[in-house]
Amino acid sequence: MYAILKAQLQKQRRNPASMIMMIGLTILFTVMLGINTTSKVTVYTYHDEYIEEASAAHWLDRLNSSASFAFELVDETEARHKVIDGEAMFALKLLDDDYRIIASVDNTNIAMLETYVRAVYDEELAYEAVDHILPAAEVREQIASRMAEPVLSVHSTEVETEDGFEYDTRIQSLFGFSLFFAIYTIASAVNALLYDKKNRIWDRVILSPVSKTSMYIGHLMHSFLLGYIQIVLVFSLFQYAFDFPLGDSFLTILVIAAVYTFAIVALSMLMASLVRTPQQMNVLTPIVAVSSAMIGGAYWPIEIVTNPVLLALSKLVPITYGMEALKGVAYYTYTWADLLQPLSSLCLIGVICMGLGINLMERRSA
Repeated sequence: MYAILKAQLQKQRRNPASMIMMIGLTILFTVMLGINTTSKVTVYTYHDEYIEEASAAHWLDRLNSSASFAFELVDETEARHKVIDGEAMFALKLLDDDYRIIASVDNTNIAMLETYVRAVYDEELAYEAVDHILPAAEVREQIASRMAEPVLSVHSTEVETEDGFEYDTRIQSLFGFSLFFAIYTIASAVNALLYDKKNRIWDRVILSPVSKTSMYIGHLMHSFLLGYIQIVLVFSLFQYAFDFPLGDSFLTILVIAAVYTFAIVALSMLMASLVRTPQQMNVLTPIVAVSSAMIGGAYWPIEIVTNPVLLALSKLVPITYGMEALKGVAYYTYTWADLLQPLSSLCLIGVICMGLGINLMERRSA
């Protein structure tokens, strides 16, 4: 077993391109769909020639308290060219006591921008209106102190329904693409077994003192290690470098990743037993990987799917249970009792697929 495992690892060391590519694609898709979705919309802003620089800077400082928009002060020509060339959806012109929004096309963000800027202007102009009675700075302080201890306070509560669910684009992208691209790495490693059979290496090894069981274990251990290392590397990177909120127990996530990897190794073994050549395995792998990711909730939350047929099919793929367990730890701080059902389902899928795969492959070899 160890000799087979060592030989496979040495081959992988000489040609690590496929695994590196899968890790790179996982990071790329997670960053593109997860991190960048939280960026603000840039609003190129310029001011009327009659406004002083200090006044324009004051308006810009007040406007940049938004969580959705980032206001950047530029000259009028640059702002207008940004809109005309399509580099910006709109631009904002600051007047002394008003503003203008310049846009080339209608966009839903314009209404949001209008609402926000109008609220800021109304608040500031209200302060200026009472400035002749009390200094605006003093009014701000009084309002802030009274807001800190209001006469009336409103408390709101949320009722969590059965259909409600937590959602974070970063977590969804990280878990989904990590489990998805791991299928390619694991299936490619299992496919090495078919290459050995095709090249008659399998027959020559059988004549050696190495048992057939050791050969299977060596190949499958190699596939497991590659897939597991890939998932752990990606999770570790986003946990410690990008500070993704993966829950309070990273060790639990590593255990879930190990059980999921075992299920995918078993599924890949079943796939290998259903084809005759490595080339057919290469064709079957993306079909199974993409369909499993779509049905199992890797691309989008499974909670938004309402079709009963798709929900029934999702119970047959490992990604469904892997996503359920991982998101349970990240969102809901699942205990081991809560993880028992998805992990047991993964183990059951793994045992069934492994038993069928080895049995079918042996019958075909006989």
